[in-house]
Amino acid sequence: MQLMRRDYMMLAVWFTLVAVGVTGTVALCLMLNRIGCGGTVRVGSIRGIEQRTDLQFPPDTVLMQGKYDSVVMSADLMAKLQMPRDALDGFLSGPPFLGNTSRSERVLHDKFNGLGVNDWHPDAAKNFISASALYRENSYSVWILADIDDPQTAVIYLLWELQ
Repeated sequence: MQLMRRDYMMLAVWFTLVAVGVTGTVALCLMLNRIGCGGTVRVGSIRGIEQRTDLQFPPDTVLMQGKYDSVVMSADLMAKLQMPRDALDGFLSGPPFLGNTSRSERVLHDKFNGLGVNDWHPDAAKNFISASALYRENSYSVWILADIDDPQTAVIYLLWELQ
């Protein structure tokens, strides 16, 4: 009789530990899903990019294509944008770039070309302006290459990362 009572106690402890473990695992999965971890989504608007990145684009900027990838504690956003050429200098003079640009160095993150954007050709630009910046206390990085071959319109290739 004493042995049976002990067996029931051990069984109850085991079930309790299993229940706590399952509950904790489910809670962790729900939390990670809630903060947007683990997935790729298409970015559908300029406002969607601004909300995720804290970048502010000129009003006439058009999103041509965008993609957002997130995995637990990191995220990447890639976008191909178009803006009036005369708005580009104002955009690059504001935060986070603050006018730190180059016309000779193609500042694009090395993984940009390997992220499933094979129809984007930032390296084909003969005339370009590039910029990169760390901001929000070094928790975000952003790289931009602006194709300025067309004097009226700039095509912007953007890569943003959450560190």
